[in-house]
Amino acid sequence: GSHQDNMDDKVLKGRGLRGEKNPEAKLSELKSKINSLSVDNINLIWGHQKPDELINLYRSADVFVFPTKAEGWGLPLIEAAATGLPLITTFYSAQTEFLQDIRSSCVFVPYELKPNNSLEYQGFFPEEDIGQIQATTEASEDISFKAMLALQDQAAALVNTDPNVDSSISVVGGGASSGTNTGRIFIILKDKADRQKMSKVMEGLRAKFKEIPGLQVYMRPVQNLQLGGKNSKSRYQFILQSVGFEGVNEWADKLMQKMRADSMFRDVTSDSQLKGLNVKIDINREKAASAGVTIADIRTALYASYGEKQVSTIYTPVNTYYVILEAAEDDRQFETDLNKIYVRGRATDKLIPLSSLATFTRTVGPTAVNHQGQIPAVTISFNLAPDVFLGDATKKIEEYTKQIDLPPSIITSYGGDAAVFKSNQSGQLILIFSALGVIYILLGVLYESYIHPLTILAGLPSAAIGAILALRIFGFELTVIASIGILLLIGIVKKNAILMIDFALDAQRTKGMTPDQAIREACILRFRPIMMTTFAALMGALPIALGIGAGAELRQPLGISVAGGLVFPQFVTLIITPVIYLYLDKYAGNGPMEIPPSVLEGT
Repeated sequence: GSHQDNMDDKVLKGRGLRGEKNPEAKLSELKSKINSLSVDNINLIWGHQKPDELINLYRSADVFVFPTKAEGWGLPLIEAAATGLPLITTFYSAQTEFLQDIRSSCVFVPYELKPNNSLEYQGFFPEEDIGQIQATTEASEDISFKAMLALQDQAAALVNTDPNVDSSISVVGGGASSGTNTGRIFIILKDKADRQKMSKVMEGLRAKFKEIPGLQVYMRPVQNLQLGGKNSKSRYQFILQSVGFEGVNEWADKLMQKMRADSMFRDVTSDSQLKGLNVKIDINREKAASAGVTIADIRTALYASYGEKQVSTIYTPVNTYYVILEAAEDDRQFETDLNKIYVRGRATDKLIPLSSLATFTRTVGPTAVNHQGQIPAVTISFNLAPDVFLGDATKKIEEYTKQIDLPPSIITSYGGDAAVFKSNQSGQLILIFSALGVIYILLGVLYESYIHPLTILAGLPSAAIGAILALRIFGFELTVIASIGILLLIGIVKKNAILMIDFALDAQRTKGMTPDQAIREACILRFRPIMMTTFAALMGALPIALGIGAGAELRQPLGISVAGGLVFPQFVTLIITPVIYLYLDKYAGNGPMEIPPSVLEGT
């Protein structure tokens, strides 16, 4: 029922978990999800109560817990969403579409996020944990440098108070955008033994940064291996381009709204800067000419006031100081400050106020127009939630582009790691099939047979299945590194069949054994070397699979795929290889053709 639950004391009162077979485990799992909301004291409603009870209870709650098979969920769910009540739920399928409609008015927290329900179990490079995070801060385009500096200091203070952070460096300006409304924070974390995992550290920092109004913070972990030179606020990029710049921003906003509503994405933003405050100066050229003022005089006066013009350099024995000419801070805030600027008129040799020669109009416009390949472009950058695969994310983005009816005039492409991932998807299959083709040709030449190479290659699918199952069980993506492990398996696993088939063919051709006798003798004599080489390779892959050492996240999928691909097919190949050999031997003929010595002497 409705109750006050102190998360620190771990005390649960009321009848919210009545009927659960294991209420302690359910409560522990529930609290771990609630803690992600960064709420100290939470009123809970457990959705197994009757609908009329829920209607009376939900108004005092902070979190609405809604199970899969609750009946009469419609009315309380609608009312909860209308008040912005955070939801913890387990239901999917048709009811998920209903949530899409109300998600904009509530915080949707999946109670049972199942990464194994993946649409496309593929990724690119594993995310390394080298203990460094690069954060990009962004405020509104019309913010002053002084106000931006205050917000940046607040963000830096929150970073430095985090128990997982060792040190940080805060910079205003620069980075992905040169405007004064952006900043950067380089975060150095403590040793792995003294802190949480990288994903948990970033989630905790995101919750803290939400406490700073008017500032958006986007984080991405620093990687040793980065492909693509495009600098952005998040790790992955999706680019929209069009000859007409106006339409790109509208479609980019529609796509970002879809992505932000999806719990799969984090830190969704773009490099579009369209809301900067501008002042349009309309010069009356006739008045300026009569006063003897040129356009160059006006431009020089404006640059001297607002352009940070270097006018001199002061040299000392230990340092050098640049002298910058600009208007005072209080005289650079509003467009009315332009009334204080004077230019010298050559007709009278007197100072003339600029306001008597021009009119000033405040407008809103872009502070920067980004291009890619000389075409205006908007780059949407994003990160992924924990346990979300890049293949799922790219598929979702493609679905969203279809849902918003993106016109053909908008050209879309991926940037950075996401672009290389998309081009790499087809390349992996080509590489694997090319390797299999080369192996088939070499084995065919070795055994002088078109059939028995197939016997050897028949055990490879079990190795691929074992590798993928191992990656799946331990929660790893099918990345490029894991694909390298599968390529290694092709060479390691096929030696089991080669050891047996090589002996069996030699026994048939030189000793005159039947296929049954030959393959049985091969299994008996070659069992020990097969087990020896397999366990030697497995022991070599285990340190990599255990992820020991710095930067182990990058190479760990390789060890997992090799170890899993060795354990599973080891027993399969020992059983199916003799069976396949006996089945295909009847199509293999009598072996290589023997040429009589007399014929050879005649040649």
